[in-house]
Amino acid sequence: MSTEIELSIPKTSSSNLAKVLAIARTFEAFTDPSQKHHPYRLVVGPDELCTRHRDLEQLYMMARSWKGTQLRISGRLGDMSALRKALTVFECADQRTNAVIPENFCQPNHEHGWGCKRLTMIQEGLPRYSYEMDRGYGYWFGFGSFNEDSTVWHVDKKKLLDALSREASSGHVDMCPYYKPSVVEEHVNALPDSIELGESSSWIIRFEEKYDNSTIQKVPIGIKPREVDDHHGGRQSFSLSTQEDEEAHGRNRNIPAVSFSDIGGVDEMIGLVREVIELPLKHPALFKHLGIAHHKGILLYGPPGCGKTLIAKAIANEIQAHFVSIRGPELFTKWFGQSEENLRAVFDEARQFAPSVIFFDEIDAIAQKRSGEESIRHESVFVNQLLTLMDGMETYENVCVIASTNRPELLDEAIMRPGRFDYTLEIKRPSLEGCRKIFKIHTREMPLGPSVDTDHITSQMLGFTGAEIAFVAREGAYNCLRRCADVGDLITQDESTVSFDSFIVEQCDFEKALKRIEQNQKKNA
Repeated sequence: MSTEIELSIPKTSSSNLAKVLAIARTFEAFTDPSQKHHPYRLVVGPDELCTRHRDLEQLYMMARSWKGTQLRISGRLGDMSALRKALTVFECADQRTNAVIPENFCQPNHEHGWGCKRLTMIQEGLPRYSYEMDRGYGYWFGFGSFNEDSTVWHVDKKKLLDALSREASSGHVDMCPYYKPSVVEEHVNALPDSIELGESSSWIIRFEEKYDNSTIQKVPIGIKPREVDDHHGGRQSFSLSTQEDEEAHGRNRNIPAVSFSDIGGVDEMIGLVREVIELPLKHPALFKHLGIAHHKGILLYGPPGCGKTLIAKAIANEIQAHFVSIRGPELFTKWFGQSEENLRAVFDEARQFAPSVIFFDEIDAIAQKRSGEESIRHESVFVNQLLTLMDGMETYENVCVIASTNRPELLDEAIMRPGRFDYTLEIKRPSLEGCRKIFKIHTREMPLGPSVDTDHITSQMLGFTGAEIAFVAREGAYNCLRRCADVGDLITQDESTVSFDSFIVEQCDFEKALKRIEQNQKKNA
């Protein structure tokens, strides 16, 4: 299958033609036809799409209204909506290339992956709330059939693979240079072939009510986990906090363990952050005395890996606020109205457990700019619901909404108006002193040798993000492990027989980690 995007540009009298051609000629495969009436032709392959997706989007936006402009994606005719889907995939691939740990990027959460974070219509894991069971094919166990007496559910892996393949094709995920159908197949094959049902089973039958001759009959249509039915009956509050957080903090409240002492490199911002976010939630009476309303929506923006998420968690920890973390696309479903219902449930949960902090991570994934041609799209309806909820924040006592993004230019303008996300804070890359603090935070529990010169190491990390500095510290410890022992032999030994005294992290271990970061930066430059 072709993984190219082809753009035909007509020879037009438009004054913008020169600008369009100036951009088009910077691509590798641009053809300037010798025949007068033949169009200009641009073919962009996967490697170039990963780094130049924004240029191609700008190019098509300028030329799409001209008669004769034609766009083909993998050989199929496409429009602006299809192009954006494809370019989003290649933007994701670009982020994967530049990720600190690229091998973990495509599968950050095992429960929602299939080996690709963009395959989200069918979940690999299990639902956590009873109302999620109504999605039918929203989960892997929705594909299958009963045996004759409905005591065994046979998982139809072929139908599941076909559905995942269709999603990959319709969303142009299969154009990604990192997408591997074999990995998806491995995940599917790892699922059980059949599931036993019965009183002792952890699975129960899901029924649907049907009318027949004025009587109601319950017809088995699928299965669902028993614990969802037993422990989460009825409509539940919607939270995307991790299972570990729930076990640590209980079912009622989720308070992050991160504190400001765990964050470095943003000291100059912490005072302002605490003034704008923490003070109103901790002393609401003060703001009533002053006769002012505090900012209900705060946007944190800046490069990835600079601590935006940690700041939001530290604020919630400082005031012991209930923390609801939302990773944009996780709210979306294919069922009409369900995505908006999920969003309303988030705000209801925050109001119920106030003081609360709602944190939208990568909000650009769910609140991008709308246009006339997109007004009927599902995403636009979702953005409208978010705007409505933000407008009603005056009735929410002690609730603050924080959002983060590294692409603020993509956000819808209505999101940024007063009363919504009207207060913005830029979280920049750390200064030299910030680099030193972040490095010390991540090495404070490491057994460091006398050769380690912290000042010399951090002086080479100026311009790094906090995530990259954390990687240097972690990779330094791994280098120590590789240097001091044979990993294969170490795995076979019993822990009680291993002496840890020789495992001391030295300067050379961190220097080696720095070289790896620098090599990755040069490769991606």
